[in-house]
Amino acid sequence: MAKLSICDVAVQYSILVLNSVVWACDLIEVDTTPHFPIFRRVSREFQHESSYKWSGKNRDGGNHCLFQYTLSGCGELIYGQETFEIPPGTGLLCQVKDPQVTYQYPSWRTEPWEFLYLIFQGEVAFNLFDGWIARRGPVGTIDLNDPFLARLFAREDNDQATVNSGYGLSIIDQLFRALSAGEQRNHDKGALRAQRAFEMMQAELLNNRPVEWFAQKLHVSREQLSRDFASYFSASPYQTFRRLRIESAAHDLVKGAGTISEVAQRYS
Repeated sequence: MAKLSICDVAVQYSILVLNSVVWACDLIEVDTTPHFPIFRRVSREFQHESSYKWSGKNRDGGNHCLFQYTLSGCGELIYGQETFEIPPGTGLLCQVKDPQVTYQYPSWRTEPWEFLYLIFQGEVAFNLFDGWIARRGPVGTIDLNDPFLARLFAREDNDQATVNSGYGLSIIDQLFRALSAGEQRNHDKGALRAQRAFEMMQAELLNNRPVEWFAQKLHVSREQLSRDFASYFSASPYQTFRRLRIESAAHDLVKGAGTISEVAQRYS
């Protein structure tokens, strides 16, 4: 059995009890040019206080692009009218001074949020992030074993590193490639989720279940299930379940399985 030293315990305490930067590496770019995005920092942190909340509406300081990726625990992103959970393997993308963006550690969580974050600056970075978010949304997934992440973790032994002009563009390209690979995996998973939810709806026709009930059974958010249905059925889960129930009720009437009032009562 491995013994823990006082140092081991102290480090773990600082991570779990105190909000802690585990490590950070600042990138210093030589021959900076406005034609390339600038990769400023990669860092790993733990947060566990509800006071950890960043809102683009009232954030001080300069603007930058952020990719924040969950390693353990779970964070939350509010983007406009939508709320996204950021569980392990998932990352958020944004400009930190975007007024429709808020990211935070949810007050009802108990497990610390451990994440890796990347900071980019420059007009080119803003344009690339804006383009990605417009096409793909502000949340994406990357496999925890993706080589892209391994290359970032290789920076943990350095407080600073000097990189060449164009390095930021290379990192953003690798980031978007990793997100695209994750998107393909999610596409396949989403098809299975939508089909499973459809089968569950067929088994629950006499029960007026809310969309949240199906999402909970599938261990996803209502928003995720809605995106799955939009992709594979071109309709929302609510619309799909309502249509199935109406069709089933109409079929009962055609079979003579009760009066209109009786059938309506059965499906109420």
